[in-house]
Amino acid sequence: MIKGRQSVKRSVPEPSQILNKIIDQSRSTGRINLSNQNLTEIPLKLFTFEVTSDHSFDNKSQTWWEIVDLTRLVAADNSIREINEKIGEFGGLAVLDLHNNCITSLPLSMANLGNLSILNLKANEISNFPDELCNLPLYELNLGSNCLTELPQKFNNLDKLQTLDLSGNQIEGSITLTNSALQHLDLSDNQISEISGLNEMRMLTNLNLSKNKLQDLCSISSQKLTILDLKNNEFKSWKTVLECPALKDLCLSFNSISAFKENTIKNCSSLEIFDIRDNNIGSIPEDILFLKNLKRLDITNNSVSLLPPKLAFLKHLSVIHYSGNPLRGLPTSGGTTKLLEYLAKKIPKEEDHELSRTSSPEAIEKAYTGDGKNIDWARTGLAVLDFSTFVSNSISPSTIDCSNNQISAIPDTLNAISCQLTTLILSKNKIKEFPALECPKLKHLDLSNNAISAFEVDVLRFPSLDELNLNNNRISTLPELELPELSVLLLSDNSLSEINVPVLKKLPKLKTLDLSNNSIPMVPPELGLLKLSSLQLMGNTFRVPRA
Repeated sequence: MIKGRQSVKRSVPEPSQILNKIIDQSRSTGRINLSNQNLTEIPLKLFTFEVTSDHSFDNKSQTWWEIVDLTRLVAADNSIREINEKIGEFGGLAVLDLHNNCITSLPLSMANLGNLSILNLKANEISNFPDELCNLPLYELNLGSNCLTELPQKFNNLDKLQTLDLSGNQIEGSITLTNSALQHLDLSDNQISEISGLNEMRMLTNLNLSKNKLQDLCSISSQKLTILDLKNNEFKSWKTVLECPALKDLCLSFNSISAFKENTIKNCSSLEIFDIRDNNIGSIPEDILFLKNLKRLDITNNSVSLLPPKLAFLKHLSVIHYSGNPLRGLPTSGGTTKLLEYLAKKIPKEEDHELSRTSSPEAIEKAYTGDGKNIDWARTGLAVLDFSTFVSNSISPSTIDCSNNQISAIPDTLNAISCQLTTLILSKNKIKEFPALECPKLKHLDLSNNAISAFEVDVLRFPSLDELNLNNNRISTLPELELPELSVLLLSDNSLSEINVPVLKKLPKLKTLDLSNNSIPMVPPELGLLKLSSLQLMGNTFRVPRA
């Protein structure tokens, strides 16, 4: 009789055993990931700190001296319906990720999470965000795809927020947001008909308001906004003035826009993508001819019957989508290149010099200054500035952009035309000294990426200055600034060796301070007395306090 080989049964850990092991490991790491565990609640064991009494060498459990604060809790992709009130006991928690669950409400005990910086509650069933949680030190909050119908009254108290996602909710009517540190804001796919406070969010770079019920928008003045998405709204005409020199992507597709008011987008000098497809536009907005950095233009499915020949002078324009319009006689092959060549031939000879592709200041002055309110000489290869033409014609511009050039000095003639100046951009040049200018209305001054080693201005010369950008220079000492309106001071990538708090106290409205990537060896405790909403100190030499 042949005996068969006996099968060996290997024990498979029960689900509860796996959870216990994960929880036990978190006692020493301070981090736990319970995603995709078919949980209906956060395990109670996580809230208990039972310590084994067996201290033999074979025992693998943690002892009391090995237990650390829980700093990161991830329990995404489960079926959790309720958060235990004991969550408030995790005082060291910095990251809480419970996205894609079935949570309907938030416990008020979460207000005790004094170190919480990231809260992800996307794809749940939350209908109310309690006022009590609006004092949390959150940098990132994701409440997308929930059931919110309105924002709590104290929502703007979250003054450290840099990223906010409220997309895919049911927020309706008029809302006000003034969170001054916000950089990324997503309000898409709601029922919002009006929004205010956008101009108070000085740090905003990305704004998504698509799929709402907006019919109008207040004028937007922002030095940092780079992406603005307004597709799928209810705009019938475009009247919003955009003073956004950094804007690169503007999407207004799938609205009902029939016309653009003049001078609404001409000051978006960095715009590269302009999408106005699926509207009721009958003619190309004249402001497009001022968008000298435009790369992509989409006018698909409109009522445009004529393309302006001067589009050919936009030297960076490489893609034009124009199908679905009543256009006749255009080249049927060759793409955008052939189209622009065709349009160039339609320009009368006497106008050919007006918008040439050269980078001479004379050509650019004619093409882009218009009524003299805005001087745009960015990326023109300039080494010397000459404002004599504007002085002789008594022109006082409101915006001057001379960035990305080879300029080493600022002429005194600028003083003669600076009485109405609100924005001066001289970034990415070779400037070593800043002259004694007097600009009573100047609000935004950008001197980043130069060779400046010392900088001093006072209230008499710049009484209205709101934002000063000195990033990427050679400054070794915090500038003596007496500016009552300054709210944003950027000094990253310099050679600072200390933080002079008495100097900063002379800036009563300072909210945003960037001192990252310097040589600062210590952070003075007095810095905590300043009423800042955004402080950047990364990339310095100090070790205490930790990041």
